[in-house]
Formats: sequence, structure tokens, C-alpha cells
Amino acid sequence: TLTAETKDQRGDNITVGRIKWSIVETEEEKVDGTVIEAGEYKAGTGTATLKIAANETRQTITVKVAAYAAAVEEGEETPLKEQTYTVNVKALSNNTGITSITVADAKAELKGDAYEVTVPYETEFVTEDAEALKGFIVVEKADENADYAVKYVMSGEDKAQYTVTVTAQDGKTTAKYTVNVSKKAPAEVSDFEGLKTAMDNADVDVIKLTGDVAISED
Repeated sequence: TLTAETKDQRGDNITVGRIKWSIVETEEEKVDGTVIEAGEYKAGTGTATLKIAANETRQTITVKVAAYAAAVEEGEETPLKEQTYTVNVKALSNNTGITSITVADAKAELKGDAYEVTVPYETEFVTEDAEALKGFIVVEKADENADYAVKYVMSGEDKAQYTVTVTAQDGKTTAKYTVNVSKKAPAEVSDFEGLKTAMDNADVDVIKLTGDVAISED
């Protein structure tokens, strides 16, 4: 949105007849769809919307603003004041790429059409709350101006599936990624010392193995 105000030398608003907007361009530069649509005008202030075509390649567009006295009829080219301005054009990115996905501090790997990751057995799957989901599954985007959302899909005893939807800076382009999360198998105690270590934090004083053999945790 462009806004023009007509003021005198003291900076006070001047009420004029109308404000006319135009794009300064040659036929070679002209791109269909890049236009100015005049908006509201009152008390020396005019607003207009500059619409940029999707295929616009210019990095700058020159806009001319002219103010006319109330007595001047439409079409008479005797403006009170004419001024030109340069509008810098920056295309919004449509990049929806990602460079990495981390789940519970474990880095996921792209395998086929989905990201796969294995997390510790004690990891609790996050199933709701948008912010908690984004804290559980952290996405590094290819474009920092993009945004992403995480959705819980389903889970079993030791597996869960999520989708990550990346929305590009342009607010229109999106891409969806599947993330499959698996838990590691629970630790197995296969020897005598391993059993004692696994029970160090248990509320027991004695572990009875066989017969009359007993081991104190001290």
C-alpha cells in the first residue's frame, strides 16, 4: 500500500482536488498485472495499492504521484505538485526445503520418501500442543523466512509417525514431509555385573539369584 500526503512548507496538510498515481515505464518494461489501483482519497491524503505481477522481473519500479487543485478537471495536466518515487521489489521466496530434522536430539535420515530416526527407549512421544511438537521435532529450514508445523499422526508401543509441513515465505507454497520415529529396544542385562548395575537405583537391599547366594548392593 502506498500513501501520499500533500503538505505546505510548514508541514500542514493541504486539501487538493485529487491525487493521481502512475507507474513510469516503457512498453519494453511493462509487465501485465503490475498495476496501481487507487484507493481512498481525502483531505490531502491519497492511498493506492501497487500490485506486482507474479512474473515481474524488475527489481525497482518508479511511481509518479501528482496532486491537482480542486478546480482542475480530470485530464488537465497542470498538477500543483509532481514527484517520483522508487519502489524496491523483492520477490517472496517459495523455498520449502529443509536441511535437517532432529527428534529428541537424534538426527533423522532421509530414506526414500520419509525421514527415519531412532530415539532412546525411555523417550515419550509428544502427541499434542503445537509448541511442544515443534520442541520435540526440530526442523532446520533451507530458508529461514519459511515456517513449519508438526502434526502427530499415529503411534504404537515403540513407533510413532508425524508429518512436518513447511510453508514458504510467500505464504502459498507448501511441502509435507513424513517422519517415522522408532524407539530403541529396552536394555537387556546379560551378565551378573550388568544386573547389579541396572538395579543400583532400585529400592531393594538384596538381589537373590539362585539358591542361598545373595548379593548386597553395598
